[in-house]
Amino acid sequence: MRSKLLLLWGIPIYAISYLAWSGFSLYGHFGFESRVGVCLAIISTSFIAGRSLHFSTWKDVLPYSVLWLGTIVFLDIIYAVPSSGWYIFSDPNILFSYALITLVPLLAPAVRTPPSVVHSL
Repeated sequence: MRSKLLLLWGIPIYAISYLAWSGFSLYGHFGFESRVGVCLAIISTSFIAGRSLHFSTWKDVLPYSVLWLGTIVFLDIIYAVPSSGWYIFSDPNILFSYALITLVPLLAPAVRTPPSVVHSL
């Protein structure tokens, strides 16, 4: 059951990044600050997703991050393509966010807290 739940991390990543983008656009911020804010939302959520796997190597995380990317692309097809068209898949900002979604979770095993530090707290 736990592994099935871990496969669903693509939905929160999509939801939080969409919420961040919507918040910036609601208040008229379409420039650099909105891109940085959305990137930070994607980085933090993707990193948390990678940490939730509790794997020790990036090779173990890779199939999950690719699956999360597939989920996000699927959600973009459902929600963004009808209003924006297929152009979104050629937008460098979207492609950069896809790269972040795939690569950031791979960093999670490298930043794990050593067990000796956790036990000493």
